[in-house]
Amino acid sequence: MGHSLERWIDGELSERRARCIDEHVEGCEDCSAEVAALLKLKASVRRMRAGEPVAEAVGRLMAEAERLSTQ
Repeated sequence: MGHSLERWIDGELSERRARCIDEHVEGCEDCSAEVAALLKLKASVRRMRAGEPVAEAVGRLMAEAERLSTQ
């Protein structure tokens, strides 16, 4: 469901599809965790765009990517 979750977070899905994902995420621990991780990743990217030191942002992004790859 990964790509759909990204589109859901970004508000890019139809109302019907978004409602289905709302209901699914509410009851699925794995998808809830993936949503939390995606939100953290997006926040990191926003901070990087806002001028955060690149090395610090890249380090956090790499750590998050590593964490996600072990799930």
